[in-house]
Amino acid sequence: MTPLITGRWRLNHLLAVSQFGKFLLLLFLVMIFSIRLSVNRLILIDVVVIMIALLDGLAEPVSAALIPHYVSDAYLVKVNSLLGGAY
Repeated sequence: MTPLITGRWRLNHLLAVSQFGKFLLLLFLVMIFSIRLSVNRLILIDVVVIMIALLDGLAEPVSAALIPHYVSDAYLVKVNSLLGGAY
C-alpha cells in the first residue's frame, strides 16, 4: 500500500500527516482508557491500535526515503546505518 500512496503525494506531507494521525489516535486511545472497559470498547481499542500500526508502517519507509534529501552523499552510509540500528 505504501508505494501507491508515496507515488501520489509528497513524502514530507505524508510523514507529517502520518505522525499527526498517530498523535490524534494516541489521544483518542487515552480517552478510551479513561472510560470503563467493556467488550465493545476493547474492540475499539484493538481497531485504534491497528490504525496506529498502519500509520507507523507508512511512516517508516517514508522517513527512510527522505534521508537522501537531507544528508549529503559523504554521510549517507553513516546515517543509514545509524537509523537502521534505531528501528
